Amino acid sequence: MSLLSTEPISPSGRSVPPGGSARGAIGLSAVPPRDGPEQPIAAGGEMETLIAATDWSKTPLGPVEAWSPALRMMVNFLLANRFPLLLWWGPRYISIYNDAYRSVLGTKHPWALGRPVSEVWSEIWHVLEPLIDTPFAGGPATWMEDIELHINRHGFLEESHFTIAYSPVPDETAARGIGGVLATVHEITEKVSANGGSSSCAILARARRTRRPPKTPARSPRPCCPITPMTFHLRCSI
Repeated sequence: MSLLSTEPISPSGRSVPPGGSARGAIGLSAVPPRDGPEQPIAAGGEMETLIAATDWSKTPLGPVEAWSPALRMMVNFLLANRFPLLLWWGPRYISIYNDAYRSVLGTKHPWALGRPVSEVWSEIWHVLEPLIDTPFAGGPATWMEDIELHINRHGFLEESHFTIAYSPVPDETAARGIGGVLATVHEITEKVSANGGSSSCAILARARRTRRPPKTPARSPRPCCPITPMTFHLRCSI
């Protein structure tokens, strides 16, 4: 069943009459959820097309026709947003994201769409899991101003920095009342590098811009930061 509409739909979800204005019209048809009035999936550039073309029946989320009103509303929300947003839905945290989030994924896009976050970000799953589990289990939203993550999105591990907020998304049809977690993501890698971050951060930021693996810098005959016994003691005591 194609989700593409042959007639424009207004932001309210109503069809625009012939000759009428299609200002703010969206490109996906209204597919009725299980209960309630029709609710369209909002427009959103490339991700609108990819989400419409995906066979969701082969994922844990099931066919679009069976999606809950809350899930459909959240897909509307993130696709209409220009800030990088990622939705992890259901107990397996299936990934749905908007156009602005594509750059965060690098070469993992579009493969990441419809996959569990444990597969998409397997290299940092041990870090992300507790941050996502907390709001999904009914706890408070999690937030970090500068989280350092070593991710593989261009064929090599790179140091990256983000400001993140993971918020629970209520869903009356979910077993515990929480359907998923909305991730708001702001990458600050280049800002950290410019403000005197680690040399590896700067090297990897440049590598990401050129899409080339980083070269290991030549070693200095003398360490730039001599490790004193006191420094070693303090580090081992942390």
